[in-house]
Amino acid sequence: MAETNGSQVQKASQVHEGSGEERVDRISELPVHVIHGIFSKLNQKDVARTSVLSKRWYYCWTRRPNLVLCQLLRGNTYMSLEKFVKLVDQSLQPHVEENLHLEEFNLKYLVHDRTLASHIGRWIHLVVKLNVKVLRIDTLDSSSSPYYSLPDVIYAAKKLTTLKLSRCKFEFDINSTTTSISFCSLKDLYLRYVHISRGQLQQVLDSCPFITSLTLSYCEGICKLHVFGSLVHLKNLTVMSCKLDSVIVQAPNLMQFTLIQGSNLEEVEIQAPNLLEFSFLGDKLPFSSMDPSSLESARLNFFLSKTLRIFNFGDVDSIWCTNLQHFLQKFNYSKGLMLVIFCCKTKNILIYEDPRELVFPPSPHVDIFIAPMPLVESIIDMLMSKPPKIISVLPCTNSKVLQVLPELKGCPKKRKSGKDCLFNIQCCYCHRGLKEVSNFMDTTDQEMTSWYSWLKSTPLINKVTTFTFNA
Repeated sequence: MAETNGSQVQKASQVHEGSGEERVDRISELPVHVIHGIFSKLNQKDVARTSVLSKRWYYCWTRRPNLVLCQLLRGNTYMSLEKFVKLVDQSLQPHVEENLHLEEFNLKYLVHDRTLASHIGRWIHLVVKLNVKVLRIDTLDSSSSPYYSLPDVIYAAKKLTTLKLSRCKFEFDINSTTTSISFCSLKDLYLRYVHISRGQLQQVLDSCPFITSLTLSYCEGICKLHVFGSLVHLKNLTVMSCKLDSVIVQAPNLMQFTLIQGSNLEEVEIQAPNLLEFSFLGDKLPFSSMDPSSLESARLNFFLSKTLRIFNFGDVDSIWCTNLQHFLQKFNYSKGLMLVIFCCKTKNILIYEDPRELVFPPSPHVDIFIAPMPLVESIIDMLMSKPPKIISVLPCTNSKVLQVLPELKGCPKKRKSGKDCLFNIQCCYCHRGLKEVSNFMDTTDQEMTSWYSWLKSTPLINKVTTFTFNA
């Protein structure tokens, strides 16, 4: 990067007065890209402080390629609108005057009004002209701030690789020929609390042939999401709380898919032969026709009580349980996968190391994990944070779970005594209060009795090993 005459670097060596010794100013000698790399790791305030280190650092600070500008100062203290506008203008000025490269423009404001909206439009126009690669427009109050209407100039950002928007609204007319979307370099699209119609979203996606990651979170205006066509590079898809009634995904190279939806969702079609990870949270089973054989891990969280008003263990519709059981049997457990079912209300857990003979507990709220066996410690660590009352295990030969569970009791003491522990420090903290881990005995606890009664009604009763936990 060329430096102007007014900001020439001072000599890198100085002589101490009275000592005659030469001191090397290594900070000023750092390459520009290294200094900019340091800036990218610091917050806005600390970056500004570094400008006093030398004239060269001040020069690099005013021309840094990553502009992260936030109206929040500290705690609940915010910069005034006038000062914030001045900060953004001063930060952009050197880049505009010298036509400098701009890698990132990250704008975080409190609540926009007409005055700020006009400035945001002007700033977007400037950074698009500077070929910005990462653009983030974000409000510090995502849930209630009014929408900011995006200017048409944003669709001309041909060099944009990452676009993250919050509380923004797409205004272009899908039937108009005057708006051309040129997101030909975009790889990461993140929309949170954004208003966008189904047709607008489809046009945006059609203009992103190289997109690899798509996130839609709390978006309004769409009731159907159809992801297919030319998105052959899409690898990560996240859809959260968008009030959708239909989701159709045809993505040949999709590897991760997270779907968190409410009661509106009725249909999910997934054609993703290379899908490895799948997460779902909802109150229905809308994807029963999905082929999960390629999956290496999955998490399914169902809460039937929200819509069906079912609260007690054993009251769940048998047809729903049967459908879910059939879906779980489609997984390719020959890959070394284990199946963990956590009944959230009764706090009981059923672990299948050998899921070939599968029986599903009639619980209205379940959290299901399908994961590789080597992750057994991590899964149990997560479940112990609940913590459970009972864990029943259908073990395989040389069961790892049966080795792990007895280790839960008194792990911190074992560490202090120098004995080996299967768990890390964080895991031990979760279950350090356990007083007893024992095989199941007769009990008067109603929820534990219900669990044991259900086990006795299944073919599992003579095959499971059950542990109780006393904290």
